[in-house]
Amino acid sequence: MNSGSILAAAVLLSVTVPDLVSAAEVTAQPPSKAIVSSTGWVGFAVSPNQRVFKSEALASETAARNAAKNECDTTTLRTCKAIAVTQNADVSAVGCSFRGRSESFVAAQKGIALDKANQQGFADSSCVEFYTSGEGEGPAE
Repeated sequence: MNSGSILAAAVLLSVTVPDLVSAAEVTAQPPSKAIVSSTGWVGFAVSPNQRVFKSEALASETAARNAAKNECDTTTLRTCKAIAVTQNADVSAVGCSFRGRSESFVAAQKGIALDKANQQGFADSSCVEFYTSGEGEGPAE
């Protein structure tokens, strides 16, 4: 089986059988001391009410993103935003509120998450970083 077929099978499985892959909420988790490999993809999803979900490491970028988004959407009953990054990449999530409107944004860097917020009409001053992954994984300080 060639790599294209394997990728297609992984994507098909993640879409048709979402229970085979999982994601867990990481918003209020204690720091992890695990050593992580630099291969594979991890999905992160954020809900509008600032909950963060992280998938298990998967071979496919799409499968990892979908696993995190599916768990977030299902658990929070909200439409979540999701990304996938390599296992060793850091992630930042910001929550923004302005004139009664609230949204969350996730990206590989805080600046990129703020750029996404700016594109949706939120000023940097209306946003706060509430999650960062990496060595001190957990709520941002």
